[in-house]
Amino acid sequence: QLIQNINDGEPADVFIASHPDWIEILKQKGLVDVYNLANIAKDKLLLVASKNNKKLQTFQINKTDDINKILREIDKQNIPLIADSENTSLGKYTNTILDDAKIADQKVYRLINEDKKSITDLINSSDEYCGIVLASSIKGYKNIVVLKEIENNEIYYQALVIAGDDMEKAREFLKFIKSDEMKRVFVENGFVVD
Repeated sequence: QLIQNINDGEPADVFIASHPDWIEILKQKGLVDVYNLANIAKDKLLLVASKNNKKLQTFQINKTDDINKILREIDKQNIPLIADSENTSLGKYTNTILDDAKIADQKVYRLINEDKKSITDLINSSDEYCGIVLASSIKGYKNIVVLKEIENNEIYYQALVIAGDDMEKAREFLKFIKSDEMKRVFVENGFVVD
């Protein structure tokens, strides 16, 4: 929706996203200052569950198993998996993982835009679901256990200066979010910075 608004001429200064397709759309349409875009932080995908999930006690997860094997075992054990909406960054990455694992879609519950709770909140308060989430989203949750870090799926957040009237201010803001001060804030909130 934000991309469409920018495309329609709505005023914007800086756009931050982890979805490479969205970034590419803005670049191809000439709506960004191509000399002022930056990777500002990284995140990673995790398969998580509540510590109280009794269904997970029926089988052993071996940390050396790949994610496809673990997801197929979760599917076989009839443990429902919560996934983000397909039109979000997280949903895009999750779809790729689920497609690769070839698990039964009827056991995947997708959030919709109208859902008030995040996947992390739902899993934290439930004893039956698993979910794929961003590592930064579980910071501060004491009831969530990481079942598997999903390898080869680093998520990069990019910040872009939108072409417009206030590009100088936007460039200054981009410098600020790339500063050491902001890097500390990102790390404190569960992100990884270079």
